[in-house]
Amino acid sequence: EIVIDAVISSLSYTSSPAISVFPNPANDHLNVSIQDLNSGSLIKIIDLSGRIIYENLTYSPFQIIDLSSIVPGLYNISIENKLNSIHHVQKLIIF
Repeated sequence: EIVIDAVISSLSYTSSPAISVFPNPANDHLNVSIQDLNSGSLIKIIDLSGRIIYENLTYSPFQIIDLSSIVPGLYNISIENKLNSIHHVQKLIIF
């Protein structure tokens, strides 16, 4: 008898009215606006293989991210704020 146990994980994309990421597609910089910020938010840019390309803990409601050192391509941007129970993930195109 053969038994196969498989774990399937997926990344769900959510949208939050409190978070805005622009422009998208982006070239040299990316603006991140986080409204109603009561604590630090962790911002990550992750490539499609799961490698973290950029990571920053910010306490500012507006962040400008320099993208000049990031290779053009398709990424995910993740913004997490545990105090406010926010976990926002969206696709990001850098050209």
